[in-house]
Amino acid sequence: MTPQIKSKERVFEHGEVFTNTREVKAMLNMVQQEAVDINSTFLEPACGNGNFLAEILMRKLKSVEQLYRNDGRLYFINLLRAVASIYGIDIQEDNVKETKERLYNLTFSRCSRLFAQKTPAEIQKAIQMILNRNIQCGNTLTFSDSSRKPLLISEWDIDDKLCITQKDYDYKMMVETGCETNPVCVYPKIQIIPSKKQVA
Repeated sequence: MTPQIKSKERVFEHGEVFTNTREVKAMLNMVQQEAVDINSTFLEPACGNGNFLAEILMRKLKSVEQLYRNDGRLYFINLLRAVASIYGIDIQEDNVKETKERLYNLTFSRCSRLFAQKTPAEIQKAIQMILNRNIQCGNTLTFSDSSRKPLLISEWDIDDKLCITQKDYDYKMMVETGCETNPVCVYPKIQIIPSKKQVA
């Protein structure tokens, strides 16, 4: 069984207790339709070491496999969309680091089960970029990141040509307006894999 605490001190200081796997699965079963939807968005405001996010990602990746396992290009497009739909925030740096590594490793362990060849380096870099933005250290109660700057949430648009657009939103404004707010920054579109390069 996975430990539910890292130390008594952290429980006392931060109320940190991790939800065990049985409860995670039971709670996600209550929203099963959303949990397996590749594009449905989940934000965990106190993500700990990623118990909920890992289970959500697992369910989404299974959907990607079921729908696109015979088309490598569509598989990687929707793999990116699945990863990009998951967000986590935590006040502990070590939890954030552990969650990023956990989601990254989970993603590529699933890839290796389907494809003999190594996942393209461009896809690996894109997933790392997305996780570095989506899983972040901050405090959702004060709407600030670890540097005490406004907490920003990135939205990703990944099109069928493997081009990606990033838009950043102010988390406080998202909460106060019910997500009816304009982005504070829109980044230029980038192509993940050159158009002439094939994804098997």
